[in-house]
Amino acid sequence: MKGGAKHLEFRELMRFDEDSIYFIFGLARPKNNPGMDKDQRIFLRKPVKEEKDFDRKVSEMFETCERTGLNMYVYVSVNSRNTLNALDIMSDKLSAYNKEARRGKKTFKKTAKALDQVWYSCCMKQEARGTKYFLLDIDTKNPETRKTLAEIVLPHSGPILVEQETRNGYHWIVKPFDVRLIKGVPNVGIQKDGLLYLGCTGFKED
Repeated sequence: MKGGAKHLEFRELMRFDEDSIYFIFGLARPKNNPGMDKDQRIFLRKPVKEEKDFDRKVSEMFETCERTGLNMYVYVSVNSRNTLNALDIMSDKLSAYNKEARRGKKTFKKTAKALDQVWYSCCMKQEARGTKYFLLDIDTKNPETRKTLAEIVLPHSGPILVEQETRNGYHWIVKPFDVRLIKGVPNVGIQKDGLLYLGCTGFKED
């Protein structure tokens, strides 16, 4: 796209305070790894509590993904996670597990052995969003699609805050807008609390 304001680096959107964290993810899907069953899917998470740790944590995730030898994608949560809201969500979950245990149910035992995973999951609930940005997933590199999308969305959302090229298209981060505006636009998806593509490992050049 030509013209327009210079896109911000994602780091400039990140907001850290005593209650906020971000997550970096490494993901290996069966569709990208022939022979992998659905239950062999790999989903790695790494919390980032301070801005100074962001680059190091991203590098560590890429190194971990490379060591698997699999085709993996690396993402970061677009929105910060409010840990106080996440704590409320987790408190409700633990209360429910406690009731199950007292009623003699055993299903809580598996969860009780992986409370860190429960915590991470609670942090990624939409109710735990700290910031509120939308992610537009453009599944094509056709410049006409981006031009059309910009003409529809930007008058309502303001400028593109981050544009990140992906393997198959682009990710845009924008401020919230009426998502009905893009209904029917081909090769475009909207995520109100999405994951921004940072890169991938293992894939051979197309």
